[in-house]
Amino acid sequence: MKKSFNRSQRLTGKKEINETIRIGKRVKGNYLIIFFLPSDKLRMGLSVRKGISSSVRRNLLKRRLREILRVEQEKLKPVKLFLISSADAEHLNFTQLKWEITDLLNKAGLYHC
Repeated sequence: MKKSFNRSQRLTGKKEINETIRIGKRVKGNYLIIFFLPSDKLRMGLSVRKGISSSVRRNLLKRRLREILRVEQEKLKPVKLFLISSADAEHLNFTQLKWEITDLLNKAGLYHC
Protein backbone atom coordinates (compact mmCIF):
# COMPACT_ATOMS: atom_id res chain seq x y z
CA MET A 1 0.00 0.00 0.00
CA LYS A 2 1.17 3.53 -0.73
CA LYS A 3 2.92 5.36 2.08
CA SER A 4 1.82 8.88 1.21
CA PHE A 5 -0.36 10.93 -1.09
CA ASN A 6 1.32 12.24 -4.18
CA ARG A 7 0.41 15.64 -5.56
CA SER A 8 -2.16 14.25 -8.00
CA GLN A 9 -4.11 12.74 -5.07
CA ARG A 10 -4.29 15.98 -3.07
CA LEU A 11 -6.75 18.83 -3.31
CA THR A 12 -4.51 21.81 -3.84
CA GLY A 13 -5.26 25.45 -4.32
CA LYS A 14 -7.86 27.70 -2.81
CA LYS A 15 -10.07 27.56 -5.92
CA GLU A 16 -10.38 23.77 -5.90
CA ILE A 17 -11.01 23.58 -2.16
CA ASN A 18 -13.59 26.38 -2.24
CA GLU A 19 -15.38 24.69 -5.15
CA THR A 20 -15.59 21.43 -3.19
CA ILE A 21 -16.95 23.23 -0.12
CA ARG A 22 -19.34 25.52 -2.00
CA ILE A 23 -20.79 23.11 -4.60
CA GLY A 24 -20.23 19.74 -2.96
CA LYS A 25 -22.39 17.87 -0.49
CA ARG A 26 -21.66 17.88 3.23
CA VAL A 27 -21.82 15.25 5.94
CA LYS A 28 -21.33 16.45 9.50
CA GLY A 29 -20.31 14.39 12.52
CA ASN A 30 -19.56 15.27 16.12
CA TYR A 31 -15.95 16.27 15.43
CA LEU A 32 -15.52 16.27 11.65
CA ILE A 33 -17.19 17.62 8.52
CA ILE A 34 -16.66 15.97 5.14
CA PHE A 35 -17.35 17.87 1.91
CA PHE A 36 -17.36 15.86 -1.32
CA LEU A 37 -17.94 16.44 -5.00
CA PRO A 38 -18.05 13.78 -7.76
CA SER A 39 -14.86 13.66 -9.81
CA ASP A 40 -13.00 11.49 -12.30
CA LYS A 41 -10.47 10.39 -9.66
CA LEU A 42 -10.13 10.46 -5.89
CA ARG A 43 -8.52 13.62 -4.53
CA MET A 44 -8.38 14.50 -0.83
CA GLY A 45 -7.50 17.38 1.43
CA LEU A 46 -7.90 18.23 5.08
CA SER A 47 -7.90 21.17 7.43
CA VAL A 48 -7.43 21.24 11.19
CA ARG A 49 -8.77 24.21 13.14
CA LYS A 50 -6.19 26.46 14.75
CA GLY A 51 -8.18 26.32 17.99
CA ILE A 52 -5.78 23.57 19.01
CA SER A 53 -3.24 25.63 20.90
CA SER A 54 -0.25 23.33 20.61
CA SER A 55 1.22 22.84 17.14
CA VAL A 56 2.48 19.42 18.26
CA ARG A 57 -1.08 18.24 19.01
CA ARG A 58 -2.41 19.89 15.82
CA ASN A 59 0.19 18.11 13.68
CA LEU A 60 -0.46 14.80 15.44
CA LEU A 61 -4.15 15.14 14.57
CA LYS A 62 -3.27 15.90 10.92
CA ARG A 63 -1.00 12.85 10.72
CA ARG A 64 -3.71 10.62 12.16
CA LEU A 65 -6.35 11.95 9.76
CA ARG A 66 -4.03 11.52 6.75
CA GLU A 67 -3.21 7.95 7.77
CA ILE A 68 -6.88 7.02 8.10
CA LEU A 69 -7.65 8.52 4.68
CA ARG A 70 -4.62 6.78 3.16
CA VAL A 71 -5.79 3.37 4.37
CA GLU A 72 -9.40 3.99 3.30
CA GLN A 73 -8.60 5.42 -0.15
CA GLU A 74 -8.74 2.06 -1.95
CA LYS A 75 -12.35 1.58 -0.80
CA LEU A 76 -13.62 5.02 -1.85
CA LYS A 77 -15.42 6.18 -4.97
CA PRO A 78 -13.70 8.81 -7.15
CA VAL A 79 -14.60 12.14 -5.54
CA LYS A 80 -13.00 15.37 -4.43
CA LEU A 81 -13.07 15.05 -0.65
CA PHE A 82 -12.24 17.75 1.89
CA LEU A 83 -12.25 17.04 5.62
CA ILE A 84 -12.42 19.71 8.33
CA SER A 85 -11.86 18.84 11.98
CA SER A 86 -13.05 20.74 15.02
CA ALA A 87 -10.68 21.71 17.80
CA ASP A 88 -12.36 19.11 20.04
CA ALA A 89 -11.08 16.33 17.76
CA GLU A 90 -7.65 16.61 19.40
CA HIS A 91 -9.00 14.66 22.39
CA LEU A 92 -9.90 11.61 20.29
CA ASN A 93 -7.55 8.66 19.98
CA PHE A 94 -6.77 7.00 16.63
CA THR A 95 -9.54 4.41 16.94
CA GLN A 96 -12.19 7.01 17.74
CA LEU A 97 -11.07 9.17 14.80
CA LYS A 98 -11.15 6.18 12.46
CA TRP A 99 -14.66 5.28 13.62
CA GLU A 100 -15.86 8.87 13.08
CA ILE A 101 -14.37 9.08 9.57
CA THR A 102 -15.60 5.67 8.42
CA ASP A 103 -19.07 6.44 9.79
CA LEU A 104 -19.21 9.75 7.88
CA LEU A 105 -17.89 8.18 4.67
CA ASN A 106 -20.52 5.46 4.99
CA LYS A 107 -23.31 8.02 5.59
CA ALA A 108 -22.15 9.91 2.51
CA GLY A 109 -22.24 6.71 0.43
CA LEU A 110 -18.62 7.11 -0.64
CA TYR A 111 -17.61 3.46 -0.25
CA HIS A 112 -17.67 1.07 -3.21
CA CYS A 113 -20.34 -1.60 -2.71
